[in-house]
Amino acid sequence: MTHAIEWEWEALSAAALEAYAKGDRAAAIHLWDRALAISHQFGEQDPRRAASENNAALCLLLDESFDEARGAFKQATQSWTKGLAWTETMDVQRPARSSLFHLRMERRHAKAFGEVRRHRNRLLLEGGLALTQFNLGLTELFLDQDAQGDRLLSQAAETRAKVLGPNNPELGTILRVLAGRSEVEGDLDRLRALELEIDRVSSEAARPALELWRAEQPAEMNDMRRLLGAAYLAAMVHERDFL
Repeated sequence: MTHAIEWEWEALSAAALEAYAKGDRAAAIHLWDRALAISHQFGEQDPRRAASENNAALCLLLDESFDEARGAFKQATQSWTKGLAWTETMDVQRPARSSLFHLRMERRHAKAFGEVRRHRNRLLLEGGLALTQFNLGLTELFLDQDAQGDRLLSQAAETRAKVLGPNNPELGTILRVLAGRSEVEGDLDRLRALELEIDRVSSEAARPALELWRAEQPAEMNDMRRLLGAAYLAAMVHERDFL
């Protein structure tokens, strides 16, 4: 496999996210389909396969093929699990802007530094898994499996907050769905608590995933860039498509 294929996967996946954000479903679906085809050339544990499978399942959900979407999201979940195992063997590299102090400390405590970085890498992929859980949770609600859907939505909110902090905008979307569920069920105390969280996220929102990917990606194609592509280029259902 050449790096050209990997650059193409990134370009297609990023362009699809941009198209979907602008409401151009047809373009997004076309680009995600092309990225999925490329992802089949990646290794079985490569987390970019999980991201592409998630995005392809989202296309099925948008087409209202709910049963097929459920199966596809479950397959993506299994692929994320394989990707989490991949973080244990991926090449862990030093941040480009490490200070002299950190370089000296890393030489003295190389094993500990490596374990910390692997833990952070695993958390990033768990953030991608959270988006698949959210998408699958919505699919379960569309299939009238409310208990299963609510469980997945709550898991997605908890994981997304743990991984990317309490202000990431994707968390705000998940909380709005949970608030809608609380309103339907008449749980007014939970609804008020969620509305406060939603207001806080909205007023202090961090950068969305696509911006984080552009800011954090290494210049060269390496395992860290592959991981960031998987974590940040996985898509979640846009609010206009279900609220």
